[in-house]
Amino acid sequence: MLLHDLDAAIRRTEAAMRALEARMQHAVGDLDYESYLHEKRALTAALLALRKRREREENFSQNSVSSDRIKDK
Repeated sequence: MLLHDLDAAIRRTEAAMRALEARMQHAVGDLDYESYLHEKRALTAALLALRKRREREENFSQNSVSSDRIKDK
């Protein structure tokens, strides 16, 4: 996955979390609140995974550029 695709996925996940948090504020004490908590945990885990993947790909890209520079010398 390209870095800009990961950035877009992160932005979409963050937007979904903000929308969910707004729904959660209106559902406090409601039965839906528990299902919202479950959904929030899933979104949080997905967001963390996306951020870690982006970090790995950024590090890989930087290492590739560095190794290319060494080869050119």
